[in-house]
Amino acid sequence: MRLQVKYVAADSLRVNERNPRRKMTPEEEKQLTESLRRFGVVDPIIANQNAERANVIIGGHQRLQVARALGIDKVPVLFLDLDEEQERELNIRLNRSVSDWDWEILRTFDRSLLQQIGFAEAELRKYLEASDEAAKEGLSFTRSFEVVVECDDEAEQRRVFESLSEQGMKCRTLTL
Repeated sequence: MRLQVKYVAADSLRVNERNPRRKMTPEEEKQLTESLRRFGVVDPIIANQNAERANVIIGGHQRLQVARALGIDKVPVLFLDLDEEQERELNIRLNRSVSDWDWEILRTFDRSLLQQIGFAEAELRKYLEASDEAAKEGLSFTRSFEVVVECDDEAEQRRVFESLSEQGMKCRTLTL
């Protein structure tokens, strides 16, 4: 299969009504806005070209939202021809594949650049300084700690999530 990116009018793309990705926090939106201002839309939107789902976004809802807000008229799009079941699966797979950071590699970046990109000082202190101490002792390890918070409803879950995210905490939501 040969893939080709086309530039299309941002307004011609349709939001996927079944996109399970949560809305961006204000901090995430700020960081994505800064990235698009500096570099443009360099990661193409993925959209469906199937006749029944033409121009429905599969991946890139947040990039498109910010691009439209910035007045970007044309965006790069990679079109795929998928039935609705395949479209839904790929949408989830694209959003699920976000992974953790390799803090040993991030240690080699300028700390001020990491802060400009959106890493919170508390997060940098927690991981980079712990990494520095381990390096002094010749150790290499990754630590992970989790806290589970149960909320009464979705609105409370969103408030807690946004509050923790704005404080630089790495968060994810789970609805059971």
